[in-house]
Amino acid sequence: MSWQRVNQLLPTQAGELSRRAQISGASVCRLWDEGVQKLFLARTANNQEAINFRDGVLTVAVASPMVAGELKAHEARIIRSIDRVLGQPPVTAVRYR
Repeated sequence: MSWQRVNQLLPTQAGELSRRAQISGASVCRLWDEGVQKLFLARTANNQEAINFRDGVLTVAVASPMVAGELKAHEARIIRSIDRVLGQPPVTAVRYR
């Protein structure tokens, strides 16, 4: 059996795909936060933060269940605005913690 380095086996674009995924994740988080800032008062907007986006699932940290409830009520509207900006529907679910 001959040994080969992993980087020789993987396509050269693998690193580029990873970088694009990170940029896309950061963009989705930023767009979520911007959408929340436009729709909600500072009381709600300052008590939440989009912290991660991976495999279509956006994770949002919230200060209380009340804030999560307010965000859930307008979740579809915020996701539509993200889709409009990115030109594709990247967010399939939102998880609050």
